[in-house]
Amino acid sequence: MSEKIRLIAFTEALLAGATQIRKMMLGIAIVAISAVPALAVCTLADQTGCHKVDDPAIFELEQNANLLNDAASAGPDWNSASPNKHIADGAGASIFTQGGSKDLNGIGQWRWTAGSVPDKDDIQNGYAYAATPENQLMVYFAADRTSNNGDANIGFWFFQDAVTQKSDGTFNGKHQNGDIFVVSGFTSGGSTSVITIFKWVCANALTCDSTGSLVQQTTGTAVQCVGTGSGTKTACASSNTTATAAINTYVPKVSGFSSGTYPPATFFEGGVNLGALGISLDTCFASFMVETRSSTSANAQLKDFTINGFESCGISITKVCTNGVLGPNGTFKYNVYGTVTNTGSGTLPSVVVTDTVDGVDHVTGNLGPLGPGSRNWPGGAYDPSDTTTFFLVTSSTNGPSNTATVAAQTGAGTTLSGEVTVGCDPVATNPSLTVGKSCTVDLTSNGGALSVVVNFSGQVCNTGDVPLTNVSVQDFVGGVANGSSIAVANLAPGSGPNADVANSCKTYSSSYLPSAATATVVNGRYRFDDSVTATATPGTGTCGANATCTSGSGVKSCYLCEQGQCVAPAP
Repeated sequence: MSEKIRLIAFTEALLAGATQIRKMMLGIAIVAISAVPALAVCTLADQTGCHKVDDPAIFELEQNANLLNDAASAGPDWNSASPNKHIADGAGASIFTQGGSKDLNGIGQWRWTAGSVPDKDDIQNGYAYAATPENQLMVYFAADRTSNNGDANIGFWFFQDAVTQKSDGTFNGKHQNGDIFVVSGFTSGGSTSVITIFKWVCANALTCDSTGSLVQQTTGTAVQCVGTGSGTKTACASSNTTATAAINTYVPKVSGFSSGTYPPATFFEGGVNLGALGISLDTCFASFMVETRSSTSANAQLKDFTINGFESCGISITKVCTNGVLGPNGTFKYNVYGTVTNTGSGTLPSVVVTDTVDGVDHVTGNLGPLGPGSRNWPGGAYDPSDTTTFFLVTSSTNGPSNTATVAAQTGAGTTLSGEVTVGCDPVATNPSLTVGKSCTVDLTSNGGALSVVVNFSGQVCNTGDVPLTNVSVQDFVGGVANGSSIAVANLAPGSGPNADVANSCKTYSSSYLPSAATATVVNGRYRFDDSVTATATPGTGTCGANATCTSGSGVKSCYLCEQGQCVAPAP
């Protein structure tokens, strides 16, 4: 039995958008860790129930960026999954400016500009990771700096809002209650780390950024990550004490060291078990910032920074529209089902799926709560014989476009959403039409004189499995249309699941006065030869390759004086 932990990594491009943007710029990978016994509640006051962030089975904090532990239970390191989990920060790309740019101030007071900082404060790459062993939310962070020619202080923000840079030197996004700030100081040439954790606290969500404050959660103490055994720290940080191999592009400015190598005290990494701070899995962190600073004080001057997305909550949806069959009245029925996936690290307390076809919403109801991983909607494993595992939707279109959306509420009240649209496969249909014809010849009064009249009639039948409309019959004499076409009522299917035999056939009848030229004398009697052709439009499908169904009666012959009681006059 294993637990899931989710790896969240930075990508190369910047986020664009506002609060609800959940375009993941951190890759997420899932790895397994060994099952552990159930723990007591994890709190700062009593940490006996807390998982340790430097447990290498969860993540390797071994003062390097490379996976070194070969044990079967080893967790990942910064280089051990794809896509690459980092955000690059080019030299002079962005630095803090102006006096209001301090961590104790709201994001609305921060300002940035393009510029440079001393090499010891210059960030080249930043990293982030999240894990959820035993329902405890852990966040990991790392960064490298260009030089080790002095002590350094580094801060890591986890924002619930999507905080991004604006071109005018300000920032999109605002603080929300529960944003986390971790500051680590590396003194004695980087060999000793001091870690302090803050939480942004406010009473009013609407004014949180301007009225909230940075509240210290832990006392800054020297907490080096052990990185062996089962770990010992709920929060810790370390820097490399020896030269180690770099990952991604890294160019040091330290004498004797070349590109691709971290000189001592240039690579920093650490982690915090946020469960000890009362941060639940329902908390979604949408963005992440790495910064260098003049000290560990909340009032410290801010220097270099890099920022990108960090989505610890996310939702996605897939769907299938299958097993199409004919429905009543020319409609079509499909089984619709799919999978909802919580792509983040926290539990979503409310998940609702809505399926839409022909503008009609079919709602499953609340599927939540949903932890990391997937769940089928609307029911369990798809079973065509069990209607609880799928929606049965009816469409007036054969092969409709079908859309499913998912809306998920986080514990903090944020709404996440996803959407997928698929085309249902058209249902195979078999439109078919037949027509029969009979005729008689008689005499009729025509302007006071006797004339020959040909009476014809018959039956048009829908022998297919879909309704037929625009049904008509046309009489032909010698291959030439004879008179106007005869309209016939719509025909119900005569076969298939919706067969309505009583209404699948309709009769027609008409007559005409033939000319002598159209008559044939056979054995002294007049014979009249003609045929009918029926046409109709199927409700769906085609008759072979044709959009219109056509059926002919063939030539039918009828005689004047059918029983031979009279003969035609000599020509």
